[in-house]
Amino acid sequence: MPDTLQKRAPVKVNLCLHVGPVREDGLHELASLAVFPQFGDVISVSPASALTLEVTGLFAVQLRDLPPESNLVMRAARALQDAAGTDKGAKITLEKHVPAASGIGGGTSDATTTLFLLRELWQAEISDAALHTLAFTIGADGPVCLMPHLTTTASVVMSGAGEKVARGPDLPDVWMCLVNPLQEVPTGPVFRAFDEANPAPVLPDLPRFTTMGDFGDATRNDLQPFAEQLCPGIVSVLATLSAQSDVIWTRMSGSGATCFGLYETAEAAMAAADHAKQHGWWSKAAKVSTLTDGNFSNQ
Repeated sequence: MPDTLQKRAPVKVNLCLHVGPVREDGLHELASLAVFPQFGDVISVSPASALTLEVTGLFAVQLRDLPPESNLVMRAARALQDAAGTDKGAKITLEKHVPAASGIGGGTSDATTTLFLLRELWQAEISDAALHTLAFTIGADGPVCLMPHLTTTASVVMSGAGEKVARGPDLPDVWMCLVNPLQEVPTGPVFRAFDEANPAPVLPDLPRFTTMGDFGDATRNDLQPFAEQLCPGIVSVLATLSAQSDVIWTRMSGSGATCFGLYETAEAAMAAADHAKQHGWWSKAAKVSTLTDGNFSNQ
Protein backbone atom coordinates (compact mmCIF):
# COMPACT_ATOMS: atom_id res chain seq x y z
CA MET A 1 0.00 0.00 0.00
CA PRO A 2 1.35 3.50 -0.82
CA ASP A 3 2.31 5.76 2.10
CA THR A 4 -0.27 8.33 1.01
CA LEU A 5 -3.76 7.71 -0.33
CA GLN A 6 -5.48 10.51 -2.25
CA LYS A 7 -8.90 10.88 -3.80
CA ARG A 8 -11.15 13.57 -5.21
CA ALA A 9 -14.22 14.47 -3.16
CA PRO A 10 -16.63 15.25 -5.99
CA VAL A 11 -19.25 17.91 -5.53
CA LYS A 12 -22.86 16.78 -5.42
CA VAL A 13 -25.42 18.76 -7.40
CA ASN A 14 -29.16 18.28 -6.93
CA LEU A 15 -30.73 18.48 -10.37
CA CYS A 16 -33.96 18.71 -8.44
CA LEU A 17 -34.96 18.68 -4.78
CA HIS A 18 -38.55 17.87 -3.88
CA VAL A 19 -39.26 18.34 -0.17
CA GLY A 20 -42.02 16.61 1.79
CA PRO A 21 -43.28 16.46 5.38
CA VAL A 22 -41.18 16.38 8.52
CA ARG A 23 -40.64 12.88 9.90
CA GLU A 24 -40.79 11.82 13.54
CA ASP A 25 -37.01 12.16 13.73
CA GLY A 26 -37.26 15.82 12.73
CA LEU A 27 -35.87 15.28 9.21
CA HIS A 28 -37.73 15.96 5.97
CA GLU A 29 -38.80 13.42 3.40
CA LEU A 30 -36.88 14.19 0.21
CA ALA A 31 -36.77 13.10 -3.41
CA SER A 32 -33.82 14.19 -5.51
CA LEU A 33 -31.72 13.23 -8.50
CA ALA A 34 -28.09 14.07 -7.82
CA VAL A 35 -25.11 14.15 -10.18
CA PHE A 36 -21.38 14.60 -9.71
CA PRO A 37 -19.61 17.13 -11.94
CA GLN A 38 -15.96 16.32 -12.47
CA PHE A 39 -14.67 18.75 -9.87
CA GLY A 40 -14.17 18.82 -6.11
CA ASP A 41 -11.91 19.09 -3.11
CA VAL A 42 -9.00 16.67 -2.66
CA ILE A 43 -8.45 14.48 0.41
CA SER A 44 -5.08 12.89 1.22
CA VAL A 45 -4.36 10.53 4.14
CA SER A 46 -1.08 9.05 5.32
CA PRO A 47 -0.04 6.98 8.37
CA ALA A 48 0.60 8.89 11.61
CA SER A 49 0.51 8.26 15.34
CA ALA A 50 -2.38 10.70 15.88
CA LEU A 51 -5.21 12.22 13.89
CA THR A 52 -4.34 15.63 12.44
CA LEU A 53 -5.94 17.83 9.79
CA GLU A 54 -4.32 20.41 7.54
CA VAL A 55 -6.46 22.55 5.23
CA THR A 56 -4.97 24.09 2.10
CA GLY A 57 -6.32 25.44 -1.18
CA LEU A 58 -8.31 28.42 -2.39
CA PHE A 59 -11.03 28.26 0.27
CA ALA A 60 -8.85 27.24 3.22
CA VAL A 61 -9.23 30.81 4.47
CA GLN A 62 -12.94 30.13 5.20
CA LEU A 63 -11.94 27.43 7.69
CA ARG A 64 -8.81 29.07 9.08
CA ASP A 65 -10.32 30.23 12.37
CA LEU A 66 -12.26 27.02 13.11
CA PRO A 67 -10.79 24.31 15.36
CA PRO A 68 -9.94 21.14 13.39
CA GLU A 69 -12.25 19.01 15.55
CA SER A 70 -15.25 21.03 14.31
CA ASN A 71 -14.52 20.07 10.68
CA LEU A 72 -16.68 17.30 9.23
CA VAL A 73 -13.50 15.57 8.05
CA MET A 74 -12.27 15.13 11.62
CA ARG A 75 -15.72 14.14 12.83
CA ALA A 76 -15.79 11.44 10.16
CA ALA A 77 -12.32 10.21 11.15
CA ARG A 78 -13.30 10.00 14.83
CA ALA A 79 -16.51 8.16 13.93
CA LEU A 80 -14.57 5.59 11.93
CA GLN A 81 -12.08 5.14 14.77
CA ASP A 82 -14.97 4.35 17.10
CA ALA A 83 -16.72 2.05 14.64
CA ALA A 84 -13.53 0.14 13.88
CA GLY A 85 -12.41 0.04 17.49
CA THR A 86 -8.99 1.41 16.61
CA ASP A 87 -6.69 4.09 17.94
CA LYS A 88 -4.71 4.37 14.70
CA GLY A 89 -3.98 7.89 13.55
CA ALA A 90 -3.55 9.60 10.21
CA LYS A 91 -2.30 12.84 8.75
CA ILE A 92 -5.24 14.19 6.76
CA THR A 93 -4.90 16.99 4.23
CA LEU A 94 -7.95 18.75 2.82
CA GLU A 95 -7.26 20.73 -0.34
CA LYS A 96 -10.26 23.06 -0.42
CA HIS A 97 -11.49 24.16 -3.86
CA VAL A 98 -15.24 24.35 -3.09
CA PRO A 99 -16.85 27.26 -1.20
CA ALA A 100 -18.20 26.43 2.26
CA ALA A 101 -21.95 26.17 2.92
CA SER A 102 -22.67 26.26 -0.79
CA GLY A 103 -25.37 23.59 -1.32
CA ILE A 104 -23.19 21.21 -3.34
CA GLY A 105 -22.12 18.87 -0.57
CA GLY A 106 -18.55 20.12 -0.26
CA GLY A 107 -17.97 19.44 3.43
CA THR A 108 -20.02 16.24 3.45
CA SER A 109 -18.21 14.92 0.39
CA ASP A 110 -14.90 15.70 2.10
CA ALA A 111 -16.05 13.69 5.14
CA THR A 112 -17.32 10.67 3.22
CA THR A 113 -14.17 10.60 1.09
CA THR A 114 -12.20 10.59 4.33
CA LEU A 115 -14.24 7.62 5.59
CA PHE A 116 -13.51 5.73 2.39
CA LEU A 117 -9.76 6.46 2.42
CA LEU A 118 -9.23 5.79 6.12
CA ARG A 119 -11.02 2.46 5.88
CA GLU A 120 -8.39 1.47 3.33
CA LEU A 121 -5.47 3.05 5.18
CA TRP A 122 -6.37 1.37 8.47
CA GLN A 123 -7.52 -1.85 6.79
CA ALA A 124 -10.64 -1.53 8.92
CA GLU A 125 -13.18 -4.34 8.68
CA ILE A 126 -16.09 -2.02 8.01
CA SER A 127 -18.63 -3.09 5.38
CA ASP A 128 -20.04 -0.78 2.72
CA ALA A 129 -23.38 -0.91 4.55
CA ALA A 130 -21.74 0.15 7.83
CA LEU A 131 -19.88 2.92 6.02
CA HIS A 132 -23.22 4.05 4.57
CA THR A 133 -24.69 4.25 8.09
CA LEU A 134 -21.71 6.25 9.33
CA ALA A 135 -22.05 8.61 6.38
CA PHE A 136 -25.67 9.38 7.29
CA THR A 137 -24.65 10.29 10.85
CA ILE A 138 -22.45 13.00 9.30
CA GLY A 139 -25.32 14.54 7.37
CA ALA A 140 -28.30 13.86 5.12
CA ASP A 141 -26.03 14.15 2.07
CA GLY A 142 -23.59 11.59 3.49
CA PRO A 143 -24.93 8.50 1.71
CA VAL A 144 -25.25 10.20 -1.69
CA CYS A 145 -21.74 11.67 -1.42
CA LEU A 146 -20.39 8.22 -0.56
CA MET A 147 -21.97 6.59 -3.62
CA PRO A 148 -19.36 7.66 -6.22
CA HIS A 149 -16.68 5.88 -4.18
CA LEU A 150 -18.62 2.62 -3.93
CA THR A 151 -20.07 2.32 -7.43
CA THR A 152 -19.72 3.86 -10.87
CA THR A 153 -22.93 5.74 -11.52
CA ALA A 154 -23.90 8.77 -13.54
CA SER A 155 -26.63 9.82 -11.13
CA VAL A 156 -28.08 8.87 -7.76
CA VAL A 157 -31.70 8.88 -6.65
CA MET A 158 -32.05 10.12 -3.07
CA SER A 159 -35.11 9.41 -0.94
CA GLY A 160 -36.15 9.16 2.67
CA ALA A 161 -34.24 11.91 4.44
CA GLY A 162 -31.20 11.08 2.34
CA GLU A 163 -30.44 7.68 3.89
CA LYS A 164 -31.95 5.84 0.91
CA VAL A 165 -29.82 6.00 -2.24
CA ALA A 166 -29.94 4.04 -5.47
CA ARG A 167 -28.28 4.14 -8.86
CA GLY A 168 -30.02 6.68 -11.03
CA PRO A 169 -30.64 6.61 -14.77
CA ASP A 170 -27.88 6.93 -17.34
CA LEU A 171 -27.65 10.54 -18.47
CA PRO A 172 -26.45 12.12 -21.68
CA ASP A 173 -23.07 13.80 -21.45
CA VAL A 174 -23.73 17.41 -20.54
CA TRP A 175 -21.66 20.24 -19.18
CA MET A 176 -22.50 22.29 -16.14
CA CYS A 177 -21.56 25.78 -15.09
CA LEU A 178 -21.59 26.13 -11.29
CA VAL A 179 -21.88 29.66 -9.89
CA ASN A 180 -21.84 30.82 -6.28
CA PRO A 181 -22.27 34.50 -5.28
CA LEU A 182 -19.79 33.86 -2.44
CA GLN A 183 -22.51 34.16 0.17
CA GLU A 184 -23.10 31.37 2.69
CA VAL A 185 -26.69 30.20 3.12
CA PRO A 186 -27.34 28.24 6.36
CA THR A 187 -29.57 25.22 5.77
CA GLY A 188 -31.70 25.51 8.92
CA PRO A 189 -33.38 28.85 8.19
CA VAL A 190 -34.18 27.77 4.63
CA PHE A 191 -35.98 24.62 5.80
CA ARG A 192 -37.80 26.55 8.54
CA ALA A 193 -39.08 29.05 5.98
CA PHE A 194 -40.24 26.15 3.79
CA ASP A 195 -42.07 24.59 6.74
CA GLU A 196 -43.86 27.85 7.60
CA ALA A 197 -45.08 28.19 4.01
CA ASN A 198 -45.91 24.48 3.59
CA PRO A 199 -47.54 23.12 6.76
CA ALA A 200 -48.76 19.94 5.02
CA PRO A 201 -46.57 19.07 2.00
CA VAL A 202 -47.22 15.85 0.10
CA LEU A 203 -44.79 12.95 -0.04
CA PRO A 204 -42.22 13.82 -2.72
CA ASP A 205 -41.41 11.73 -5.77
CA LEU A 206 -39.54 12.00 -9.08
CA PRO A 207 -41.09 12.01 -12.57
CA ARG A 208 -40.09 9.83 -15.48
CA PHE A 209 -38.27 11.67 -18.25
CA THR A 210 -36.70 11.11 -21.64
CA THR A 211 -34.58 14.23 -22.12
CA MET A 212 -32.79 16.62 -19.80
CA GLY A 213 -35.09 19.37 -21.04
CA ASP A 214 -38.17 17.33 -20.07
CA PHE A 215 -36.69 16.64 -16.66
CA GLY A 216 -36.09 20.32 -16.04
CA ASP A 217 -39.67 21.18 -16.99
CA ALA A 218 -41.14 18.50 -14.70
CA THR A 219 -39.03 19.16 -11.60
CA ARG A 220 -38.04 21.93 -9.22
CA ASN A 221 -36.06 22.79 -6.11
CA ASP A 222 -38.63 23.40 -3.39
CA LEU A 223 -36.09 25.27 -1.25
CA GLN A 224 -35.08 27.74 -3.95
CA PRO A 225 -37.72 30.46 -3.30
CA PHE A 226 -36.86 30.54 0.41
CA ALA A 227 -33.12 30.61 -0.17
CA GLU A 228 -33.64 33.48 -2.60
CA GLN A 229 -35.37 35.46 0.17
CA LEU A 230 -32.35 35.01 2.44
CA CYS A 231 -29.77 35.51 -0.30
CA PRO A 232 -30.82 37.83 -3.16
CA GLY A 233 -27.52 37.00 -4.87
CA ILE A 234 -29.09 33.71 -5.92
CA VAL A 235 -31.67 35.62 -7.97
CA SER A 236 -28.92 37.56 -9.72
CA VAL A 237 -26.92 34.42 -10.46
CA LEU A 238 -29.92 32.59 -11.93
CA ALA A 239 -30.89 35.60 -14.04
CA THR A 240 -27.37 35.78 -15.44
CA LEU A 241 -27.25 32.06 -16.23
CA SER A 242 -30.75 32.09 -17.76
CA ALA A 243 -29.76 34.94 -20.08
CA GLN A 244 -27.23 32.69 -21.84
CA SER A 245 -28.77 31.72 -25.21
CA ASP A 246 -27.40 28.16 -25.20
CA VAL A 247 -28.34 27.14 -21.66
CA ILE A 248 -30.66 24.11 -21.39
CA TRP A 249 -32.04 25.14 -17.99
CA THR A 250 -30.90 26.57 -14.69
CA ARG A 251 -31.57 25.90 -11.01
CA MET A 252 -30.22 26.22 -7.48
CA SER A 253 -28.62 23.15 -5.87
CA GLY A 254 -29.51 21.95 -2.37
CA SER A 255 -30.33 24.76 0.03
CA GLY A 256 -28.06 27.17 -1.89
CA ALA A 257 -26.37 29.35 -2.70
CA THR A 258 -24.67 27.55 -5.62
CA CYS A 259 -26.67 27.55 -8.84
CA PHE A 260 -26.03 25.80 -12.13
CA GLY A 261 -26.77 25.95 -15.81
CA LEU A 262 -26.69 22.88 -18.07
CA TYR A 263 -25.06 23.05 -21.51
CA GLU A 264 -24.48 20.67 -24.40
CA THR A 265 -20.87 21.73 -24.99
CA ALA A 266 -17.77 22.53 -22.97
CA GLU A 267 -17.35 25.80 -24.83
CA ALA A 268 -20.79 27.04 -23.78
CA ALA A 269 -20.27 26.09 -20.12
CA MET A 270 -16.83 27.69 -20.02
CA ALA A 271 -18.13 30.87 -21.59
CA ALA A 272 -20.88 31.03 -18.94
CA ALA A 273 -18.29 30.50 -16.18
CA ASP A 274 -16.09 33.27 -17.56
CA HIS A 275 -19.10 35.61 -17.74
CA ALA A 276 -20.02 34.82 -14.12
CA LYS A 277 -16.50 35.63 -12.93
CA GLN A 278 -16.90 39.14 -14.34
CA HIS A 279 -19.53 39.68 -11.61
CA GLY A 280 -17.05 38.72 -8.92
CA TRP A 281 -18.71 35.35 -8.32
CA TRP A 282 -17.06 31.96 -7.96
CA SER A 283 -17.72 29.77 -10.99
CA LYS A 284 -16.59 26.48 -12.45
CA ALA A 285 -17.38 24.66 -15.70
CA ALA A 286 -17.28 20.86 -15.41
CA LYS A 287 -18.52 17.82 -17.28
CA VAL A 288 -21.36 15.73 -15.90
CA SER A 289 -20.93 12.08 -16.81
CA THR A 290 -20.32 8.64 -15.37
CA LEU A 291 -17.63 8.67 -12.71
CA THR A 292 -14.86 6.10 -12.97
CA ASP A 293 -12.03 6.37 -10.45
CA GLY A 294 -12.29 10.03 -9.51
CA ASN A 295 -9.11 10.96 -11.37
CA PHE A 296 -10.10 14.21 -12.98
CA SER A 297 -8.66 17.67 -13.07
CA ASN A 298 -9.55 20.79 -11.13
CA GLN A 299 -7.84 22.96 -13.72
